[in-house]
Amino acid sequence: MFPVLVGVCIGRAQYAARFQEQSASVTNGGVDPEQAISVFREIESKIRQTSQVPLVLPLYLPYFDKANPIYAVLRSANRSSYDVLLANAIPCEGANWCLYGSVRGADAPFDHTFNDLSPKARSVRLHHGITARFIESECATYCTQAYIEWSEKGFYYSIGLKAGTLDQLIKIANSAIDAGK
Repeated sequence: MFPVLVGVCIGRAQYAARFQEQSASVTNGGVDPEQAISVFREIESKIRQTSQVPLVLPLYLPYFDKANPIYAVLRSANRSSYDVLLANAIPCEGANWCLYGSVRGADAPFDHTFNDLSPKARSVRLHHGITARFIESECATYCTQAYIEWSEKGFYYSIGLKAGTLDQLIKIANSAIDAGK
């Protein structure tokens, strides 16, 4: 059991170190927006053709650069929702080893209830006066996604990041909101 806990601690430390290193090396605090848009290029038109939920995509993704690509996998898209898996390797179906995060939109609120227990959530402020909920990740054998959720113009949005921090998710969500304005 001890090696698992050590692995979790090292994983979190490595995530934090990569985030700080990237933030320090990129003057605008994120990747080139064109590079971030390219992550979604292959699936964007499919979502727009299928879903009536306005598409909200982030222009900032931590740890992402040419040496560390992120892949967008369209899990589902229908009239009332879309669900995009973000992976750091392909093929990926959401397993812990390849999961980076997620981007979702829907015409109904999301249910982030795990094992019949409501996760800890707190209210946060985003750009343009939007109030959101931040749901912390949990780490044991592996880390889950942290989420930030908000509603805008009658639609609901959720962005997840594996082992994500509040600061990271606020920055990602604000980049998505600003891109849509």
